[in-house]
Amino acid sequence: MPEYLGFDRLALELENKPLELFCFKQLYLLRVRGLKQKIGVDSSTEEDIFNKIWHETNKNKMIADNIESDFLNIALSTGKWDCDNMSLLIFDVLNDLGLKPRIVLGQGHVYVCSGSRYYETTNGYHDSSRLLYNKNKNIVYYEGSDREAIKAITHKMLAEHNKDINRELALYHISKAITLIPEYATAFFLRGLLYECLGKLDEGTADIEKAKTIDPSYEEAQKTVSLDEELRKLLKGDLNG
Repeated sequence: MPEYLGFDRLALELENKPLELFCFKQLYLLRVRGLKQKIGVDSSTEEDIFNKIWHETNKNKMIADNIESDFLNIALSTGKWDCDNMSLLIFDVLNDLGLKPRIVLGQGHVYVCSGSRYYETTNGYHDSSRLLYNKNKNIVYYEGSDREAIKAITHKMLAEHNKDINRELALYHISKAITLIPEYATAFFLRGLLYECLGKLDEGTADIEKAKTIDPSYEEAQKTVSLDEELRKLLKGDLNG
């Protein structure tokens, strides 16, 4: 069985569900092979490959604005993909074609690049420079092809999913994401909010400040006002009493 980023995401999504994991891996494999077959023939340049990828994904209406879920297994079921899942799919296709793709993580978005081309999965835009990031006002938190590091994207998604259901589990996943990508500003921000919800006010403030330091353009973090000192004292009193 090939080593795909999509398989890693499915394994985290469907932990302790071996039968479902096996079935969705087969669906993902078919999707990779199908897209590879469509774009791999007579594709001479990376620009040509990305144009073909956009043609195929747009033609099949795979990219959707209002998706049902960020989960890859749901994308495979519904045919509606977000930028995270689509970027992993395209990475795996490019890797199968013998290229050396990289995943690029920015503020609220995931890109794919290969060689000198940076590709935006949701609108088909691609460019030969990092102007792509400037266009989207993003600071790059990670660029590379390390499978373990890229799992951070899925851990953050699982933290988002669990933040109102199981905060301890959400905290586990977001901490794992930060361990894998230490400059993951949006993960620090989410962990900061989780810490504050759990009454760990000092840790929460520290993480939110860390997010601001890593990414000064992160408006949501910059607008966050720390709890005033009197409220913090009251909350600490409640927690200790």
